[in-house]
Amino acid sequence: MSHQQITLQAITARDAYDTADAIITALPNASRRALAGEINDLFLYLECQMRSEGPRLAPEGQREDMAVKTDAQLQRDVMNELQWEPTIHAAEIGVAVRDGVVTLSGYVDSYAKKGAAERAVKRVSGVKAVAEEIKVTIPGTYRRADEDIARAASNILDWDIWIPRDRVKVMVQDGRVTLTGDVDWYHQKAHAEDAIRHLIGVRGVTNSITIKPPVPTVKVFEVKSKIEDALRRNARLLRDAEKIRVEISGSKVVLSGSVGSWADREEAEYAAWSAPGVSEVDNQIVIALESPTTAPVYR
Repeated sequence: MSHQQITLQAITARDAYDTADAIITALPNASRRALAGEINDLFLYLECQMRSEGPRLAPEGQREDMAVKTDAQLQRDVMNELQWEPTIHAAEIGVAVRDGVVTLSGYVDSYAKKGAAERAVKRVSGVKAVAEEIKVTIPGTYRRADEDIARAASNILDWDIWIPRDRVKVMVQDGRVTLTGDVDWYHQKAHAEDAIRHLIGVRGVTNSITIKPPVPTVKVFEVKSKIEDALRRNARLLRDAEKIRVEISGSKVVLSGSVGSWADREEAEYAAWSAPGVSEVDNQIVIALESPTTAPVYR
């Protein structure tokens, strides 16, 4: 195959990408969701063509850095991750991406699926932030009276080994659960919400539980040192640990600096919450990505 033939194929793949991009952008959201699988397959094929042919022939100084995701690539990765997640139906969820910020929309039939979709997106590398606009519509067979939800929630909290007994209170209104009270550790607060989100009939959870550590005072230097050591031990944060700054003010921890993904940001926050005596974590870590490529962007 001649050099001219290879060049023509690379240009054809890019033209096809641009044409498909324009057509699909004009489709209604419902149609894009219905054709999600076919759209993904098409773009993945065209992208492979551009990766294998385009960079070799691009003019000097204009070659694509395929290590960095465009919005189009990030959107397809998010859609693929949603399809890979077995607890949700990806066709129910719309995905839009702009400058690395992912917006989720659509309707699901449980609050658990809403949370699962958000967690799936945060696993994808390149995601800077998530705007979650998914609505929960409970079908008739899964609707429960507020009294029944409250009773089930109280029972599951009482039976949960991680949650201190009689310290978390439950209030339910129109299927929306509010948790109040206090616990010793952040993981107990998070565990209480996670237990409730999977109950039938729940439309939302507001977690107002406060943290009251069993350690009354925080030794600033000691806690700061322990958090920094935990960050360095963490396999996921191995490359970014030195970029994270830790400051202590009373029982409050302030994290700043940068990491490479949203999942790493949450991992750093969890490490800070694990320190004894911490009652609040202010996570100011930003997601630092390389400059976007010149590849076409699908919005």
